[in-house]
Amino acid sequence: MSVDGQQIGGVLTASASHTAGQDDIATMKGNWSAVSHKLTVRFLNDEYGGSAATDRTLHASGITCNGVELAKSTADLTRNGPVGFTFADTGTAANAACCSPDAAAPRTG
Repeated sequence: MSVDGQQIGGVLTASASHTAGQDDIATMKGNWSAVSHKLTVRFLNDEYGGSAATDRTLHASGITCNGVELAKSTADLTRNGPVGFTFADTGTAANAACCSPDAAAPRTG
């Protein structure tokens, strides 16, 4: 993951089964200014495997900022590449609910 193009932590491994209703939780901590920022999640390990049962996909099932689930914070990454989200961290949960997928995020196959 990166914020405003700056890597936050290292590469994370997802192991939960979306089909089984499981989630992995990735936590990123930071102190960002109260302007719009871009969070980028990049899928690195896509594999089809020949059938839907062996297809590897990354599902972003939600983003929480300051304890508030942000609107439009889900995405299905069905191939290698990034997906971007915008968010504003105002330091208060009541004002932090601003996040949306960045439709212009480049995708590579």
